[in-house]
Amino acid sequence: MTSPELRCDHCAATFVAEGPQAALFARSRAKGTRFLMLDCPHCLHGTAVDPAAPGQPRAAPRLPELPCPARACTGVACFVDTLAPPVWGCGSCGDTWPDRATLDAAIAAAIARFPWRAGAYVRAADGYRAAAPLPARYPDDVATEWAA
Repeated sequence: MTSPELRCDHCAATFVAEGPQAALFARSRAKGTRFLMLDCPHCLHGTAVDPAAPGQPRAAPRLPELPCPARACTGVACFVDTLAPPVWGCGSCGDTWPDRATLDAAIAAAIARFPWRAGAYVRAADGYRAAAPLPARYPDDVATEWAA
């Protein structure tokens, strides 16, 4: 079975999963998985797909996505309601946070340890929000965190 045409969240290019990604997509679809991260072959970013409804537009997230605060990760933390209990998680590094307060605490700790992270967030009364757009040097700065 071939994978259907998918659309990258980052560059909007369409692609068909091939090789190991196609096998992962097929296994996930057979299990009824609703969230899967695949690498776009055009821009090389991870992009979220729904194997249960491929090709369909993904529903707008009910809660905002945030830059992942994990060390050296440029992924996105989002609310994962397909787990019981639901958690906040990053599909790039696999880190999870049990609730929004814990995620906000991790963001505050990341900003304290790595000041360049502050440019990725806006502090609001109810917690952090993603800055739009992210600073141009953000991926390069985050990559240096492995050495810290």
